[in-house]
Amino acid sequence: GGNIKVYEFTTEDNFGNRTSCIAEFTIEDTTAPTITVEAADMTIECSEGSNGTDVLIAWLTDNAGAEASDICSEFIWTHDFMELESECGEAESVEVTFTVTDECDNTSTTSAIFTIEDTTPPVLDCPDNIVLECADPLNDVVIANWLNTASSTDLCAEVTLVHNYEEIFEGACGMTGTHTITFTA
Repeated sequence: GGNIKVYEFTTEDNFGNRTSCIAEFTIEDTTAPTITVEAADMTIECSEGSNGTDVLIAWLTDNAGAEASDICSEFIWTHDFMELESECGEAESVEVTFTVTDECDNTSTTSAIFTIEDTTPPVLDCPDNIVLECADPLNDVVIANWLNTASSTDLCAEVTLVHNYEEIFEGACGMTGTHTITFTA
């Protein structure tokens, strides 16, 4: 589109003879806005939880830090972000394209990647050490309960807690001594 102005030009001589013509003056904007600062990638730790959503919204609202200028008109920003693909709190990346559009529908784009990563290990709470009496008939129950007191949490994902008790311990009394059980989350 453009802005059209119509002008009438008239000339007259000393004897009152006149001649007129009409001409149009058109101003067109075919120049896209200029991206002066490209959109910047952002990476956050998934343990930021609900604050991660706040950070994402702020990043989108700020057009990932992108800036633009246009010599002819005002402009607006939009983006193509729809939603994160993964379950709540899981690590992932999404590329977002930011588009700046001027009043004459000329556009420029810049893209950036928003990443949620998980670099924090789970928290493992191991049970306290125990001492058992050889051949006590309650040892199996005590050990089972003891193994179940281990726990693990992670702010970003589900945790599977395993141990190596079955691999290293046999219930015979000849296994007296100290036995180290490894818990892994």
